[in-house]
Amino acid sequence: MFGKRKFNDLFDEFDSFFNEIRPTYYKVGPNGYVFYYDSKSNTNKSDDTINQLKKDLDESILKEDFELSVELRDKIKTLEKNGKEIKDLKEKLSISITEENFEESIKIRDKIKNLIK
Repeated sequence: MFGKRKFNDLFDEFDSFFNEIRPTYYKVGPNGYVFYYDSKSNTNKSDDTINQLKKDLDESILKEDFELSVELRDKIKTLEKNGKEIKDLKEKLSISITEENFEESIKIRDKIKNLIK
C-alpha cells in the first residue's frame, strides 16, 4: 500500500504537528509503540494562565466592562486558591493515563474541572 518513502513522508507530516512537544514515556503495546507526550515548556502553565487573566482583567477595567471584570477576578482567585491542588491532580492524571487506569483518570479529570470553575 505504502512504499517506504511515502510511509516516511507520512510520519514526517505527522511529526510536524508535534513541534512543541516531546515524548516523555513510551512502551511497547500489542500494536506497536504507544507514545505519551508532554510539553517542552518548563514554565508553569497555571502561572501563565493567571498572568493572562490579570491582563484581561486590567483591560476589562479600562473598558469599564465590570461584569467581565468580576468574572475574571473570581476566576483568578479560584486558580490562585486551588493552584497547588490542581497541579498535584494533573500529575496524578498523567500517571493514571500512563498506567492506562482510565476510570481513575476520568475521576481525576472531573476533580480538576470542578476546581477550575
